[in-house]
Amino acid sequence: MGMRSLLAILLLAVGAVASAHPPRIATFDQLMSALGSVKEARSTFVETRHIQQLKTPLTVHGDLYYHAPATLREHIDGEQETWYEIHGDVMRMKRGGEGMREFELRQYPLLWAYIESIRATLSGDARTLRRFYTIESTAERHHWHLVLKPRERSIAAKVQSIGISGSATRVARIIVVESTGDTSSMALRPMAAH
Repeated sequence: MGMRSLLAILLLAVGAVASAHPPRIATFDQLMSALGSVKEARSTFVETRHIQQLKTPLTVHGDLYYHAPATLREHIDGEQETWYEIHGDVMRMKRGGEGMREFELRQYPLLWAYIESIRATLSGDARTLRRFYTIESTAERHHWHLVLKPRERSIAAKVQSIGISGSATRVARIIVVESTGDTSSMALRPMAAH
């Protein structure tokens, strides 16, 4: 299972629909506090992946769901519909007409570290996030931008950087630059709460 296929679900910090008085975000700690206040969120996404060996970028779309602090779900539309669900330390996956597959994340240390780092962003857990990444953050009024660079060599061998930008408690764009030079850009739009 590649990093791209997990990008949407792992970077689901889609946030809630902005309120009439969005939180002021001027520092990284304020951003973590704001994101940590989101208990449930749904979003649609369009992800465009640029692979150096291909002339035409690949595009996928679907929807995402997050429930604090540890449940993430992704549904990818298309000829081969795919579903991912992470709850706690267990990941389940279903593709097309295949049966559901399930495995323990701790059996895959690189994947587990990557997921834990992203969940730290979603839940506002700055301590865990700092454990796995060096962080550059900028903020102006309600708009913010993060650049995450992996500390762990095993993750850095796959991912050069992750850029996440948004406003208030909502992520609007995620850009992943892989060590190969391939990139993935995801645009997210919140769905109405159910």
